[in-house]
Amino acid sequence: MRKVQVSFDFLAIVIFAFIIFLEMFEVYAVESSSARIREGMMSATRIASSVARTINEVCKKNETSATVTIPETLDTGDTYHLSIRASGRRVDVFWPISTQNRSIGVPILTNDINEFNLSKTTDSNQSVLAISNINGSINVSGG
Repeated sequence: MRKVQVSFDFLAIVIFAFIIFLEMFEVYAVESSSARIREGMMSATRIASSVARTINEVCKKNETSATVTIPETLDTGDTYHLSIRASGRRVDVFWPISTQNRSIGVPILTNDINEFNLSKTTDSNQSVLAISNINGSINVSGG
């Protein structure tokens, strides 16, 4: 009877330890996923802000131009899509995470700008965008 009790106690402790291990693994997986989402969002915000800041600087003075270099992927290695919208006066960056799409938008000062879309893939290298102000109309080209 004593051996049965010891075996049962040992089995209960092993099962309890296994359950704790599984819970810790789940918490780690959730935190890891959250950190990747935050890192992607910060990287996308940096890219959108850089493009929007350059557009806003060029917008302030006629007959000026500037360039901005954007990376091939986000810091997480994810591909992304850059979109400049005149109607919404904003620069948007969209990127997929798992089965969901994420996006970040940064406002710009003008709606007198050409619509511009650029999809970045892992083999597309860095891109240089040329931004120019011709009589108050902003033109974005490159890729």
